[in-house]
Amino acid sequence: MRRGDIFLAYSDGVTEPENDFGEFGEERLTSIVRENRDLPLARISEIVTAAVDDWIGAAEQPDDVTLVLARVR
Repeated sequence: MRRGDIFLAYSDGVTEPENDFGEFGEERLTSIVRENRDLPLARISEIVTAAVDDWIGAAEQPDDVTLVLARVR
């Protein structure tokens, strides 16, 4: 890893929530992190959590959500 890279670890509760279009998925997660990579990590976490919540809509979150972000300095 190089300076500025972001380490991302997560539970299946982030990628497996579903709606009528399928699972939230790893590709969507990594895309959100990439698009927001210059923001503070806490803000990226908020954006990811909001995106998962939006994805599942009014449905109850079926699993725990664990998201770990770290930036190489």
